[in-house]
Amino acid sequence: MSIYINEDLELRLIWGKYENLLADHQRLRSMCLDEYTLYEWEQTQLYLESQLRAEINETRKYIRNENAQREKIRKIEREQRENQLKVSS
Repeated sequence: MSIYINEDLELRLIWGKYENLLADHQRLRSMCLDEYTLYEWEQTQLYLESQLRAEINETRKYIRNENAQREKIRKIEREQRENQLKVSS
């Protein structure tokens, strides 16, 4: 049987990791004085935000698949128990 994953905890860990990265990156903005370095800063900001969204979506997809597999196993086990009860009665 698969390992149970706490979706909320996983998502909070991902969010916390990127929240720290984005906060550190935000502090660097004041150092970007010319247009070129500001452009690089904005590109990096967009990249970090897209990575955050991608990792959250990937984790949600994985967890949904795990939950679906777990539910299928439970359903099969429940049906087997019901069939055993019918046969034994």
